[in-house]
Amino acid sequence: MPVRPSEAVAAPERPPTRGGPPARSRASRTKEPSGYPIGPSDRSFLRRTSTHRPTTGFFLDFDGPPPARMELAARVLERAQALPALNDLIRTADGSRWRAGAGVLDAAVHIHCRTGLNGPGHVDEAANDLLHQPLPPEGRPQWDLWLLAGSEPEGFRLCFRVHHAIQDGVGAAHSALALLADSATRGPHPHQASRPTPSGMLRAGRDVARALRPERRWPELQAAPTGRSRWTYADVSATRLRDLADAHGASVNDVCLAALAMALRTWRHERTASTGAGTCPDLPTLVPMSTRQAHELHTPGNRTVAHRLLLPCSEERLRDAVARVHRQTAVVRRDRRRDAARAALDRPLVPALADWTVRAMGNPRTTPLSTSSITFPATFSCFGARLAAASMFYNVQENLPTYVSFTRTPTTVRCALMRDDALARTAPLPHLWRRALDETAV
Repeated sequence: MPVRPSEAVAAPERPPTRGGPPARSRASRTKEPSGYPIGPSDRSFLRRTSTHRPTTGFFLDFDGPPPARMELAARVLERAQALPALNDLIRTADGSRWRAGAGVLDAAVHIHCRTGLNGPGHVDEAANDLLHQPLPPEGRPQWDLWLLAGSEPEGFRLCFRVHHAIQDGVGAAHSALALLADSATRGPHPHQASRPTPSGMLRAGRDVARALRPERRWPELQAAPTGRSRWTYADVSATRLRDLADAHGASVNDVCLAALAMALRTWRHERTASTGAGTCPDLPTLVPMSTRQAHELHTPGNRTVAHRLLLPCSEERLRDAVARVHRQTAVVRRDRRRDAARAALDRPLVPALADWTVRAMGNPRTTPLSTSSITFPATFSCFGARLAAASMFYNVQENLPTYVSFTRTPTTVRCALMRDDALARTAPLPHLWRRALDETAV
């Protein structure tokens, strides 16, 4: 990200277009402070020294003919002008806030197409290639959109990528909807902030303390990263997952996490069968949670916190794993853990404590796996083509060699694995996750 002097022109106010974000009132604009705060998570992504800047975003699969590049570019660039995070951002002289820069949106820089790909396999390979493509050069807004289409007229994939320092997954989802949807569409539910409870503050502190203890029971997930990522995925019907969740008195996300624990158990046993290994240990996992509120849907920066969840890989049956996951997530909700963690990052006892906490929680030596979930609650179309499935991604780097996302649409839940090339052996996990769900009776 560019670092330039704090003098910058204000971003122009433009009328919202169809499917874009709601307009802000003149009164609300005058009351807002200049720029947007840069939080500890933003700073952690800005400090990354990898060759490729940390990137997040979505692979979005549509049923229907792909749009022409010119009409796609015209819609996206017009709507992007109304989204603060997708215009050029610079840091103020003291590094505390984002401000609008003077970068220009350009179709040649921000909109790309690859067509004539030979079937879904080649589309997947093209998507993996994008993980290693650089973002637009510094001095330009740090995002782009790629259209990937096969030789057949039906079906295409759109890939929206953005620098992770200026958008988290929920923010990127709202941006993607605002840029692409034919009509205004409801995005991931905003967080409704509450006052943190004392028990939530205590448990959030315990999460950080536990993150200091190295994880030695899962050496299979430890490796020196190469800096190159790969993406693979498996899909399950959203109806199937909803039925399982209702049968077990849990949420869809609880079932997804429990099935991941079963997948890890199977994967580990298959790898250690020849050594006669016994029980499978549970696995501490980092679970990001969004704190993005309704007035922050398109605000630059990361609005996420995280908690540690113990994946019950020692359980032999999915129902028992679901019960253990549900007990943990119920405590997180009851104690308002995300509000407690947000308060600790926004108002640390000492200024450097928030940055240290983010680094400690994201240490792969203590938490070798991260997993998150996100939901597109409403069906939407893009130039008449309906969204079929989606996958959030993060090009894993030196601090996060393995990441699993669950992306839910009205019809499909996609389990996607992002892993470093050094951990190529983890590639079967999404398919083992699907098998754990397929083999379980409702």
